[in-house]
Amino acid sequence: MSLPTDSNERKEIPIMTGFLDYFPLAVAEVAKLSAAATAQHHPGQPMHWDRTKSQDHADCCIRHLMERGTLDEDEQLHSAKAAWRAMANLQIELEEKAMEAGDEVIGDQEAMMKTAYLQDNHSRIMRGLSKKTYNEWREMNDSI
Repeated sequence: MSLPTDSNERKEIPIMTGFLDYFPLAVAEVAKLSAAATAQHHPGQPMHWDRTKSQDHADCCIRHLMERGTLDEDEQLHSAKAAWRAMANLQIELEEKAMEAGDEVIGDQEAMMKTAYLQDNHSRIMRGLSKKTYNEWREMNDSI
């Protein structure tokens, strides 16, 4: 799915007032978790979602929900981890749906291509890339 270019259609998707304004503390907590996870798993690198890591988002979400209200070993809230996993799961579902429909996908295209390259298969991420785009990216990044 990509955001509409028509201003009237965009107004029907109130990202700020229809989501972020409802949950400012929760969004901040999940962002804090993302920063801590990047520092833990990729020290010194810019914040990014490493899609080659754990992909069992639904199972992890439920596991963290079962421990809601408590801190994990890394002192992060289980509820924040559950929210992050739920958003990751939803993002992937929406990407898959858009890719299957042949629609443009919003997101970090380079990260999607890198994941596809590292996995080197025709997974859900590969379905969203044109063969030409993927091959061009692969040629530029053969050093990976």
